[in-house]
Amino acid sequence: MAFPIFTTVARVIGLAGKAVGKAIGIVSLKRFWRLSRMVFFVELFVYFRRLIFQITWLSVKIAIFLYLFEQIIQAVELLFTTFAAPLPTELSNGIARVLPNNFTACITAILSTKFFFFVLSA
Repeated sequence: MAFPIFTTVARVIGLAGKAVGKAIGIVSLKRFWRLSRMVFFVELFVYFRRLIFQITWLSVKIAIFLYLFEQIIQAVELLFTTFAAPLPTELSNGIARVLPNNFTACITAILSTKFFFFVLSA
């Protein structure tokens, strides 16, 4: 049988320990939620920073692609407008009747598309 003073002291220490533990738990819980909110906002910031970087990089790629596409179109049009070959009159008249008026635009579109499929497939 334990002495009554020791059981009383043990009970008081137990109650004090429980109160202190509860207080520490509440403080650590508040700190945990504060820290978790901070971590969440940091992760959110990193995610949006990456997202903005990826959108910017995609727009740069699209701009480069469009610039190169325009340069290819101009090069092919220049090639077809400056290309001249002497043909007999009957042959040139026959070709002029068969070919559409926008022949250079059609050939430019076809060749530039094939060129970009070749470049982007690698």
